[in-house]
Amino acid sequence: MANDRGSCGSHEELARTTSFRLTRCACGAVHIQFVKGGVTVQISDTQLAELVNVASAAQRKVEAVVVDPSRMPSSAPTN
Repeated sequence: MANDRGSCGSHEELARTTSFRLTRCACGAVHIQFVKGGVTVQISDTQLAELVNVASAAQRKVEAVVVDPSRMPSSAPTN
């Protein structure tokens, strides 16, 4: 995976939302752009799979708290 800024070449768009844009460059790296902040993170396809798994796990925990507020940790502030 290339580390030099701008050395990747052309990008194929994999997915896009209003918040994120994912592309793959010619060198095979996946780029995740945080649209509002303008930050782009370059990761491997293996790291993308890991990110998807951990984000899904986090989403399930967040949704569990929304469905059942009693599952919220006691140290978390409540509104």
